[in-house]
Amino acid sequence: MTLPFGGVDLAAAGTYIDTISAQGGCDSIVTLILEVNEAIEQSQIVTICEGESYAFNGQFLSAEGQYTASDLSADGCDSITILTLAVAPTFNETETVSICDSVYTWPVDQNTYTEEGLYEAIFLNQNGCDSLHQLILSFNPSSEWRDTIKADRKYLWPANNITYAQSGIYVHALKTAAGCDSVHILHLTIIPESSVYIPTAFSPNNDGINDQFTIYGDASLILIESLQIFDRWGNFLTDLKDLPPSDPQYGWDGKGKGVIMDPGVYVYVARLRFEGDETALYSGDVTLTK
Repeated sequence: MTLPFGGVDLAAAGTYIDTISAQGGCDSIVTLILEVNEAIEQSQIVTICEGESYAFNGQFLSAEGQYTASDLSADGCDSITILTLAVAPTFNETETVSICDSVYTWPVDQNTYTEEGLYEAIFLNQNGCDSLHQLILSFNPSSEWRDTIKADRKYLWPANNITYAQSGIYVHALKTAAGCDSVHILHLTIIPESSVYIPTAFSPNNDGINDQFTIYGDASLILIESLQIFDRWGNFLTDLKDLPPSDPQYGWDGKGKGVIMDPGVYVYVARLRFEGDETALYSGDVTLTK
């Protein structure tokens, strides 16, 4: 900005003298003391959180960038404000945790949780903005199965395909589908051979001798709960229920599905009940003769 004086445009501060002719022919001296006030320029750097806004020059700003506003100072000079606006991000983080135990301590907030569900923790990040953490928690319990078996002489446990010949408690450790430790426990009682007698042959020819295939035992044997018969190829023939033991009048009469079977070797599977309401599985083969 310049100021005309004495025929010259002045822009610099200083003292200037000019002579002018006044009425009456006398000269007049004019002295000008010029001060130059600089335009005012200031800068602002502002950081807001994502989702917030900042009021500047009559506007609410929410996008990063550089903004300028002009005004007049008290001296009537230009006043310029330059705003550099930064937007700090907020954080939303979701964590999914599935564990085998039923207790979990979340490292984010150091709280211990014993129930499945959705949990949240809110913190301020380094920029002072909200940081939301979410936990989706689920538990996969371990499992335990128990088998209580009485068997004659030996028993093949399907859980691990191992054959046991002695009474005892056997444990088979395994993993569930979710990878958690589980256990299968067998309580096995091997019944002495002397307490149960199962014939190896019979002749259903109605002569009154060995006409029925049945199972014999001492006083501890209470009931033949089931007696299943199969042919040598595994085809099911009959299933007899709740037979009194040691009674030759009750048992398999050599028929399968109502038809008299041919002489040969057949397979039986029997479930026996003993005193104390304990049961045991017996299996083997029997020869049908004429």
